[in-house]
Amino acid sequence: MPRLLLVLPTASYRAEQQLDASRRLGAEVVTASEERQAFTARYPERFLEVDLADPEAAATSIVLAAESLRRDGRGGIDGVLSVDDRGLLTAAIAAERLGLPHNPPAAVAV
Repeated sequence: MPRLLLVLPTASYRAEQQLDASRRLGAEVVTASEERQAFTARYPERFLEVDLADPEAAATSIVLAAESLRRDGRGGIDGVLSVDDRGLLTAAIAAERLGLPHNPPAAVAV
């Protein structure tokens, strides 16, 4: 089963749509957000708190989490996606560092 990390700003109204789409694709979802959201209570190990105001630091946290999953024998992250504009740069930087398909961070920053 592929594992997707969704960069999901706390105030996003798109969370349910993205989670539903990911489930339909048969993907396990890990979320990265500034604060815990109600749905993360069921799967606390699938939540990562990040500071989206600092995309470099947030991407570093995502990379460290992916490496931890891999070391624990649970596989890594197969894709990093942002559900809205606020997380695009974080997702692009993290995916680049993980060697995953991504938009170039410099292009996203523009």
